[in-house]
Amino acid sequence: MKYLRLVEKKEIRKGFGYVFRTFDGRPVLSTSNFLEDSFEKQNKWKIGVSLSTGCDVGCIYCFTRNLDFYRPLSVEEIVEQASFVYDQNNFSDKQIDEVKIEMKEMGDPALNVDGVCGAIRILNDKFLNLLYVVSSSGVKNYSLFEELKKVRDEDIEIRLQFSCHTTDNEQRRILSPRLDMFSLEEISEVVENWYDENQKVTLNFVPFKKFELSSSKIVDLFDPKKVFIKISYVDFHDFVKKEGLLDKEIHQIQDFVESLRNSGFNLAYRNK
Repeated sequence: MKYLRLVEKKEIRKGFGYVFRTFDGRPVLSTSNFLEDSFEKQNKWKIGVSLSTGCDVGCIYCFTRNLDFYRPLSVEEIVEQASFVYDQNNFSDKQIDEVKIEMKEMGDPALNVDGVCGAIRILNDKFLNLLYVVSSSGVKNYSLFEELKKVRDEDIEIRLQFSCHTTDNEQRRILSPRLDMFSLEEISEVVENWYDENQKVTLNFVPFKKFELSSSKIVDLFDPKKVFIKISYVDFHDFVKKEGLLDKEIHQIQDFVESLRNSGFNLAYRNK
């Protein structure tokens, strides 16, 4: 490896995690996961890469908030992560229907637009038939979508995701307090401008206790033909416990899910 040095490989849920060090000694995290997607009836290999070492968004539910250093990664550092994990081919014994490169481990794509777009272009030339997932917490930077559209126009398949977690704009700022964040209304406008009758935009929700989760707001703001809703549970670790972030009651989540399904939305949700 030219730009990164592997320091640890460890087993994680449904796959492997990799810890690299940059030339200046900073940590970079990548993942490799196998997923049996019952909704799409496909087996998927997901490769997660970091876009920075550390993160400047400061989401209170994320461990990167307490790291003391932040630097966007270069195109080469992003590409090397994906290439290394891809070459490991940990799931060669399984039938793989789709391989996804997910820009979501450390860092937000809105803070490294050139790195994200440059890496996707290089990886697309290097590997065939990959899907690129660009996942943002909603940092307000319209240039990300303008540049991603240019990449998509080169016949590169990109899926856009937003981590919303609550339907209250003020509470979204509590969850991600350092930077200016898109409101849900502004995310809706981005969805309208992005949608091309091919890939839906994914809205991710981890329903935290005491944070609003309003199906009526989703129904009012988003077209079910243009968004896919993904609902997960709290990933408990020391930083989440420190902030007192707990799962909503199961019946509240189920009511939210049922209301959206009745309004025509497709969702990924599993009971605990």
